[in-house]
Amino acid sequence: MLNWAETVSAVGGAGNWRDYGEYGSRTMIARYETPTLPPQVWAIDGLDGNRTLMRETVIPNYDPSLYRSKRWEAKSDDGTMVPMSAVYRVDRQPPAGTPTAVHMKGYGGYNIALDPWFSP
Repeated sequence: MLNWAETVSAVGGAGNWRDYGEYGSRTMIARYETPTLPPQVWAIDGLDGNRTLMRETVIPNYDPSLYRSKRWEAKSDDGTMVPMSAVYRVDRQPPAGTPTAVHMKGYGGYNIALDPWFSP
């Protein structure tokens, strides 16, 4: 099992067919991103799980240590548990109980969900 640093993340194919490695290779190429971490491309050894960072997106003047993400579920009116994610800046937390504006984006029709992604 591959353990990643963030619980709110998306892991998938690297996108370009050339990025998947040689046929018969024990190395898999995967794209990894979180709401707080720009996309990265990793080579993963299929036998021992060791990872090697191949590429990463660099965002000038961005410090990922200032941000955190959380994931939880809420029950909808029909009883379905709906996963939700939030991103916040750790040094700008309002006092507990203070109303705060939130920007939400999502889609839940037909059992289609949006993977977590990074946006500068």
